[in-house]
Amino acid sequence: NMADKDREEILDWLSPLNFWPTQQEVLKRRKEGTSVWIVNDPMFLRWTAGETKRLWCTGIPGAGKTVIASFIADYLQKVVPDSTDAVALVMFDYRRPETHVMEDLITSITRQLLVQHATLPNALTRLYSRHKMMKTRPSRAETVAALHDAAALFKSIHLVVDALDEYSEATQALLVPALAGLKNLRTLVTSRWIPAISNIWNYDERMEIRAHDADVERFIVSEIAEKPRLLTQVKRSSDLQNDIVDSIVKSARGMFLLARFHMDYISTKNNPRAIRQALKLLTNTLDKTYCSAMDRIWSQITDDRVLAEKALFWVAFSKRPMSIREMQHAVTIMEHDPDQKVDDLDFTRTEIHEDELPDVDTILSVCAGLVMLEPASMNSPYCYWVPSASDLVLRLSTTRLTSTFSHPATKSFQP
Repeated sequence: NMADKDREEILDWLSPLNFWPTQQEVLKRRKEGTSVWIVNDPMFLRWTAGETKRLWCTGIPGAGKTVIASFIADYLQKVVPDSTDAVALVMFDYRRPETHVMEDLITSITRQLLVQHATLPNALTRLYSRHKMMKTRPSRAETVAALHDAAALFKSIHLVVDALDEYSEATQALLVPALAGLKNLRTLVTSRWIPAISNIWNYDERMEIRAHDADVERFIVSEIAEKPRLLTQVKRSSDLQNDIVDSIVKSARGMFLLARFHMDYISTKNNPRAIRQALKLLTNTLDKTYCSAMDRIWSQITDDRVLAEKALFWVAFSKRPMSIREMQHAVTIMEHDPDQKVDDLDFTRTEIHEDELPDVDTILSVCAGLVMLEPASMNSPYCYWVPSASDLVLRLSTTRLTSTFSHPATKSFQP
């Protein structure tokens, strides 16, 4: 019988963090008919039926994981059986620091659950009254307890967590156990494939997320219809649309991000011949593809940013792919204080101690998806580091690194 305004006041106090507007914005980027394959996938069906509780959806950068997560959240809101079932969503945004903190994530999930229930737990109203009087915020233990109280109101909960790999290792280590204690929770996580996540999250099944060729084709056809200049050229040449579709589907390699940049590029051309010529040169026009990933890297704390820049430097400019061991040694050779001048670095070291080497998971994490392990060699002691896009894209994305690490010694290092 709590008044609506009192209820809203408590919920607003609990958490102002709302991921659903972001989900709606992301969903606008989805083209009609795309992503539908996932709701018919056997692994997804087992998860929604409760036969499995933890589904890990992994994919390379640009594969469309965030759009998939937004689509799934929208789908679940429409198909959950009744009021005893709830849907919640968490979406990482590196531009919003409030989405990075474990306590804020927990209270946001709690609020999302309570919005879907007619009453609030008595324990929460008491928690609110106590902290309002003291002008304080709940402790970590209190936020987790409030989540458990809210979860107990439902028969089942479907939680979608997008981009778990973007969270700090500390947040991952705190968030995963807090969620694991909810027996009625079914969690779907999207991320890059990173060994560190599998070490802390006991997932039941893992599904690969990639841009299916049929979806990329739908995306291209839709983009053509929405770009007046490009549509005019397609109407002038009967086979041009097929040429565009065939070329971009082939070059996208399961990445919507690459397809999007390809389309933006060819849509600037003024005649069919120029478009066909551009299709032959797509690999030379992708310098902006990974700007957002580089933004993430440069927004990290100094030590993580410097480690990422060094790893990207070696991947971009080494004479051949580097093994894990070689990468660890290479970035350690370049170890220095961020304020130290490059000319003062010591490139003459002959011995490196084991406890100086950064671990593989850390390097993968700070590189924001621009560096990955060769999948075919994942279990090999000679796993090669490869760019997550073409060598050229990474080279163009790391132009600024040449001025940061242009010491003569780096030019002679050929692993």
